[in-house]
Amino acid sequence: MVYWPMKSQLFTRLENKMSEFPKDWRYADDRMQMRAAVFRALSHHLNDHCRAVYEFCHDWVSQGNNHTNNIEHHFQTYLKETHREKVYQLEKCLEIEPGWYAPDNNSSTGT
Repeated sequence: MVYWPMKSQLFTRLENKMSEFPKDWRYADDRMQMRAAVFRALSHHLNDHCRAVYEFCHDWVSQGNNHTNNIEHHFQTYLKETHREKVYQLEKCLEIEPGWYAPDNNSSTGT
């Protein structure tokens, strides 16, 4: 016969195991509230940049930021940087010379 511990025993064991892990400061209550505040401030971007909003919120909190000042500017900068990184990775994957699409500022137009 197989012995199965009672539910209360399982939960007690689980709680004991969870308390052994160190507390991650990124998931403390104040950090989660900051993450929510950043998310609310950028929620108007969810239709076009859903994944970027979630990743930015995580990065913002993980880097120790404790404010939402100029959050829109920081998010726009984040979008530009991630776009550049994606283009670079695509160029590398396709073995295309980096920057092939960038306009040449030294060339003259037409005349």
